[in-house]
Amino acid sequence: MSFMNAWAEMARAKPLSLVPCHDRTILKSRVPPQIAGPYNEFVHVSDVSNMTALFEEQQLVCKSFHFDAEKLATVKRMATKDQQVTSSYTSFVALAALVWRARSMALKMKLHQQSKLLLLVDFRSRLNTPLPDGYFGNAVAMPCCLCTTGELIEEPISASAERIKKAIESVTDDYIRSRIDYLDMNRLEGLPVGTLIISSWVRLEYGKTDFGWGEPRFGIGGLPSSSCMFMSEGREKGIAVMLGLPLSAMITFEKLICDLNDTQHTHIGIQS
Repeated sequence: MSFMNAWAEMARAKPLSLVPCHDRTILKSRVPPQIAGPYNEFVHVSDVSNMTALFEEQQLVCKSFHFDAEKLATVKRMATKDQQVTSSYTSFVALAALVWRARSMALKMKLHQQSKLLLLVDFRSRLNTPLPDGYFGNAVAMPCCLCTTGELIEEPISASAERIKKAIESVTDDYIRSRIDYLDMNRLEGLPVGTLIISSWVRLEYGKTDFGWGEPRFGIGGLPSSSCMFMSEGREKGIAVMLGLPLSAMITFEKLICDLNDTQHTHIGIQS
């Protein structure tokens, strides 16, 4: 979005408000590598729930679900219920816990199926020496939450939120440098079916890209089956959750999301 907005400024003959920095050596791997791992995002997960057939045989349906301030408050209360610590969770953490749980249930994952959640975390400010403001490059880490579906649905949502919070907090300077070294030697080759990647676009200025015709009415095309995006709802200060699922799974997911109490207490379509 920094690139898009800079492009738009140039199209309007405006001076660049953010001068690009393209110094890729800032995130260069070390010699020799210093890997602290292991990293759960590289753990192989077998499809013991036959989700592959579900994704192949049914239409992939993409939908968005609106969470206004009142619904977000409800989700955050659910995430802190039965919590042993006094700290509260952000809207992102609480909503991610809800979506991860509901999606795993909607896909009818068996109790012993491993469920993998990857979180896209911007680490620009997490380095000991923060990246320049104009760094025009990806600077995201993907900490992973990994557990069985049985663990995920039998524990309270507060426990799932705690998993996510700890994963995000693990993204430190040491973690980032170690992971860069690891990725220089090991590549992530595809994602196991059923893997969920959650990213937040809430803080991205995608609504201000003006090429001279005014601000955009933002839309997005089809999402990969593994992706879920949290997007800003503008003046309403809400969050839109966007994801794609096979038709039958989407029907179940929508029911769970629309009835938050069911998501907390009901095991829908879970197979042992």
